[in-house]
This record gives sequence, C-alpha cells and structure tokens, in this order.
Amino acid sequence: MTVETDEQGRIDVPHHDGELIGVLCEGTSRVSLTFRCTRGVRRQIVLSGVHAMDISSFRNGNIILSMMVFPPDLAKRHVPEAMLRRLGHGRLASLAGKHVFVLDASYGAEVIADCDGVEVVELNRSREALEDR
Repeated sequence: MTVETDEQGRIDVPHHDGELIGVLCEGTSRVSLTFRCTRGVRRQIVLSGVHAMDISSFRNGNIILSMMVFPPDLAKRHVPEAMLRRLGHGRLASLAGKHVFVLDASYGAEVIADCDGVEVVELNRSREALEDR
C-alpha cells in the first residue's frame, strides 16, 4: 500500500507509541523498518531508492512518536537542520530523492532517509487485534 499522509506529512497508519522492532537493509538502496502497533499489528515501512539514511540510538524498546514523509522542499522547512545534516555526515546535504522519511522517537531510534519510494506493508495481525475487529 502506498503511503498516504495528512497535510503535515504524518503517515496515515496507526503507529504512535508503537515499537520499532527491526531494520533490514537489502543491498544499498532498499530498507525495511518493521514496527508493531500498540494493538499488536506488525507492519513494515519499505524505503526504496535510498540515497542516504541515518539511524541513531537504536536500542531495545524503540518507541515511535511519529513518522512523516515530506517532499525535499518541505523537508528543508519542517525537519530540524541537525537531523538533515545526519544525511550529509555533518554537512547539509543536497537531497537527491523524491521523499524524506522521518521517524521521530519517544525513546530509542530516530530514522531519517532520503529516498524515492515509501510503502507500508502489513505483515500480520495478532490474535488480540483480530478479536477486537
């Protein structure tokens, strides 16, 4: 499923207070971020055409505050410069992709990526999530 965002760039998939549970780098240009929502549903954010990426402070129990996707021109206005500098190893990099993906954490890993595609894939539903339907 292609990512849909609200007018502020936030991803329109339940994720607040979910947990980032895995990162898989497939080659140099595709990254899958696996997260579990508070109701137990596991999903992946698949980033394709990754030009640059930085993941800081990954640890046990990475709690998601928000996930956002911006076109490069809006990212320069809405993403803190210090975070954008992480894509350029300390200097402000030119953005080569169609999107800037940002995962902001309440605790643990923060992710920023300059990429061409962002997709959400549902992996499974927990028994609890199925019973709540």
